[in-house]
Amino acid sequence: MSDGEVEDGWSGCGRDRVAFVSHEDFTLVPQSLVGSWFHRLENDEIVWQGVVVAEPQSGVYLCSVDRLALGVKFVQRLVTLEKMSDDDDGQGWRFYDNEEACRVAYAAWVVAAEKLTNTKEN
Repeated sequence: MSDGEVEDGWSGCGRDRVAFVSHEDFTLVPQSLVGSWFHRLENDEIVWQGVVVAEPQSGVYLCSVDRLALGVKFVQRLVTLEKMSDDDDGQGWRFYDNEEACRVAYAAWVVAAEKLTNTKEN
């Protein structure tokens, strides 16, 4: 076995879960959120952006968050499906099939937020 390759098939990814789910050979499975990119919103503001990297037990997902709060990056958090589904507390989750779709959605959100801010100022 060469460097960067482990027995469980993470060839070329080392032990980096984000690299594993971002690798060109990774395939999304419709029955799982693993590999799905996401935004988590609070009060219509994106507070998390990241990717679901594992499902250590049914209905519990390990999320790699690359945007949490200013200065906090690349944190991994366990989140239940119930919490992801519950929008009653002003939190919303939006999922995307790939990183590019997530980035495009973020860019569109930034533009919309700027327009809303400009409208309120005028």
